[in-house]
Amino acid sequence: MDWGDAMTDNPAFAEYLRQIEALEKAPREGDPEAQLVPLVRRLLESLEKGVRVIHEMRTGLGRPDLGVKHRGLLVGFVELKAPGKGADPGRFQNPHDKRQWENFKNLPNLIYTDGRDFALFRQGDALLKVRLNAARDAAALEQLLLDFLHWKPQVPQNPEELARFLAPLTRFLREAVQEAVRTNPEGDLARLREEWQRTLLPGADEETFADAYAQLMAYGFLLARTLDTGEEPLSLERALEMAGLNHPRPTGALRWRAVRRYLQQGLSPQEVARRTGVASVLSLKD
Repeated sequence: MDWGDAMTDNPAFAEYLRQIEALEKAPREGDPEAQLVPLVRRLLESLEKGVRVIHEMRTGLGRPDLGVKHRGLLVGFVELKAPGKGADPGRFQNPHDKRQWENFKNLPNLIYTDGRDFALFRQGDALLKVRLNAARDAAALEQLLLDFLHWKPQVPQNPEELARFLAPLTRFLREAVQEAVRTNPEGDLARLREEWQRTLLPGADEETFADAYAQLMAYGFLLARTLDTGEEPLSLERALEMAGLNHPRPTGALRWRAVRRYLQQGLSPQEVARRTGVASVLSLKD
């Protein structure tokens, strides 16, 4: 289907186009990117019920201008650029824009826009591009935004795909943890780092802690998915409980979860102890 010749029933697109044209004709005052925020927010929130746009969403990879939630779940991010700058980060010359793209390209669902040009990226790969010149382009833009809104992670089919899938997510979380520790030295993560330095990772610096914590969380949630029977929805709270990540010392809880799973599979206590490092399991009888 040729979306460029199609029409959309959503009146918000016509209103958005009028607002963009008015903005382009008005004298340039203040931050041009900030002037796009209410326009793009209203357009996104008009797509479907349950869409909520958050200004300046912290990610740990920088701070995209907008975070987008759909039915309570964060689905992606939008980075705004000054009108006329375009939406192709590979063509930006400003050093700040280049550094920003090096971080943002790891995000799994991201839109760049200058108000007219829109580009949808998935982990650095351009998926769709649309330029809104006139009303006839509205349906193509609507399709891009709906694709963004209904994004779902691709399910890995083998260990290699799983490793590629988890790597950027773990890196994303690692950077977020480092930022949280730096900006809130009295917060929960900073206190957890101090505890780990005393017990699990003596002498570990901020980067080492963030890397270890990110891997623990990523693979802990993977363990929760593995243990899930599918009998009820896998909520965040249930995943944390299944993986032992709501435990004050989650590494110990994760080990005991693994012990239980291996024993249920019929492995001997000796083999379970070898795989998990929990020597006390040897006191069990075969």
